[in-house]
Amino acid sequence: MTFAKLEMYRKDFYHKGVLALLAAGNKVEPRPVVLPAVPASDLPEIDPRLPRALAGLSSQQRAAVLLVHAHGWTLAETADALGCGVSTVRNHLDRGMRRLRASLGDDDA
Repeated sequence: MTFAKLEMYRKDFYHKGVLALLAAGNKVEPRPVVLPAVPASDLPEIDPRLPRALAGLSSQQRAAVLLVHAHGWTLAETADALGCGVSTVRNHLDRGMRRLRASLGDDDA
């Protein structure tokens, strides 16, 4: 079993546990997020126009672009998370990337 598959099961187990707690009327506290310290020289350079360009995408396009390109999810994992087929994710990804390129003026891709 691959690490990605184990990670998917872990996420699924966590979400089922949260749903069970909510169904029982319990308050669910968010898990704290602890990020490792990263030197500024190791951070990627991000175009300051990117957040506005991402906001211009539909929610499905934005989710597909971020899950695949920012988080490294496969098309199948993204399709499962979004509740659609792989071909639909491919369409959202293609259209979203086209709109991002047009918005940011990147004609090279």
